[in-house]
Amino acid sequence: MKIRYFNMLLTLFLFMALGSASFADVSPGDVIDKRNWQTVQGMVPDSILNWVKEGRIVLNVGKLNYSPLEFVKNDLGDLYSKNKGKYALKDAEIVDAKTGQIALDVLGYPFPGFDWKEDPDAALKFMYNRLYMQGYWGNVDIPTWQLQFISEDKGLIREAEASYYQYVIDGNPRMVGQPNPQQLQRHQMFKFHTPFDIAGTAQMSTRFISATQQDLLFGFLPSIRRARRLTPANRSDPILGGDAVIDDAWGYDGKIAAFDWKIVKEQEMLLPYHSEDPQLLLHLGSGIYQTSAKMKKIVWGYEDSGWSGAKWAPLNMIWVKRPGYIIESKSKDPYYNYGTIILWIDAETGMGMLKIIYDRAGKYWKTFLVGGCDFATEDGKKKMAIYSLQLAIDDRSKRASNINGVATGNTYTMGGNMDPSIFSLGGFAKFCK
Repeated sequence: MKIRYFNMLLTLFLFMALGSASFADVSPGDVIDKRNWQTVQGMVPDSILNWVKEGRIVLNVGKLNYSPLEFVKNDLGDLYSKNKGKYALKDAEIVDAKTGQIALDVLGYPFPGFDWKEDPDAALKFMYNRLYMQGYWGNVDIPTWQLQFISEDKGLIREAEASYYQYVIDGNPRMVGQPNPQQLQRHQMFKFHTPFDIAGTAQMSTRFISATQQDLLFGFLPSIRRARRLTPANRSDPILGGDAVIDDAWGYDGKIAAFDWKIVKEQEMLLPYHSEDPQLLLHLGSGIYQTSAKMKKIVWGYEDSGWSGAKWAPLNMIWVKRPGYIIESKSKDPYYNYGTIILWIDAETGMGMLKIIYDRAGKYWKTFLVGGCDFATEDGKKKMAIYSLQLAIDDRSKRASNINGVATGNTYTMGGNMDPSIFSLGGFAKFCK
């Protein structure tokens, strides 16, 4: 009887455990709020789970009507897998597997098909794949984007408008075989145009392929009409005193070799996506593509008078079950403002990222959301996995900064030609004046 009683209790326990596990799952159409927040426990970071519990945000669970992985494969073509065995890592640098020399003109995924459980360099390889996938887009031109400062309870406080340019050298198909004596990876520049009190404020950075060579970073202040060199640690300083830093762009835009990386685990997770369907991609000819200014608009909490949660909350994004990696990183620079960073990344695209930021004392500080967004031409011949929303939420100050780049009203052009002279110190100062 004792054995039978024990077996009955064991069966009941297993039944309850299985029932609890199935209850913890979510399905498209579910709305996750403070009444049922337990259903996403473990599928989102604790910071987002707390927002849901407190009624600051609601997660609308959706399903993508396409495969993001197919968009990556379509964009990269045979370069999605062609490089297998061609490259290796040496001191956090990509080198030719045969010669051991630093690799130049890397295109597509440099490290396809690795096993993260067996490979001690898996996190580095994953981040380099992500970097070179973006580099394959070529030069980037965003003539207009907005930086919005949003208070959690008061709504939109201030908005600044800027332009952004990226000149890609290593990883850009148009640059293969071109002289690159300094072994540069890319140039970047952004300049604010409004409001009047900051118009002309700009920053320019140059990144080298070498793991040991730090970024060159320059700032231009209209009040002194001079360009001044800044320390690379300035990439972790707030943009215009807001909540986002330069290295937050696209979830992570710092120098990969400047951080230590570790894949913590692989798991199913809920990640933010722009829409169930791809957005329209325009082909301008000669390999140049542009996002449409008429893409789906994200509705913010401050725009809905009936919304009682955080004013910075995106209300009409969908949260999709995706395979993902949780990756831990920390800067090697003792002056870097962030401590440990935890990334929740879509395993197939490297996008759809959640970034959990701790201070140098190890206390939770901020969460950065990057909404996955995929684009396709009308004929379906060209597909690209990009992103849309970029939102930094500071839970200490109860405010957020929205980098409104790939969004309704703005265009994002990839693959075009660009004058490299504006990325010299003289060209930068002339451009800003």
